[in-house]
Amino acid sequence: MELLQSLLLALIGVIGIPSLSLLSWAIYYDLSRSEIPPGFDSPLKLRGLHCLAIMAFTAGKCLELLGVCRQVAVIRFLQSFWNPRADPSLSSKDLHFDGVPVRVYQSKTPSAGPRKGFVFFHGGAGTVGSIAFYEDVCSKIAKETDSVVVSVG
Repeated sequence: MELLQSLLLALIGVIGIPSLSLLSWAIYYDLSRSEIPPGFDSPLKLRGLHCLAIMAFTAGKCLELLGVCRQVAVIRFLQSFWNPRADPSLSSKDLHFDGVPVRVYQSKTPSAGPRKGFVFFHGGAGTVGSIAFYEDVCSKIAKETDSVVVSVG
């Protein structure tokens, strides 16, 4: 029984304390360096997502400085758990424009006239992010603006 308690305490020390420190840093950083404009619908949700991003980038940088792995590898690993969902009222096609991978989103319902077009270049500087990662965003843009969205890989 003592061995189990010792292992549990060691696990808390190895995982719990660094995680709590990372969370504290993220909250401090968010509250001291970011400002949400008035009238924003979900400020707490935005702050929570921002804190998660700060934690991911900080953990990646710490692991890189310790020589465990590169920061980009940590971010890519964490992004692999993201499960975006396309809106069922939209159709999406994966195509290549002159060798460049793109995903085209448009409404399944026919339009009375030509639709507006929107080209979406995701962030990430070519190291993180992908067409699939931004599927939620592109679907929302296509649905709410009734336009054709081309997401560039």
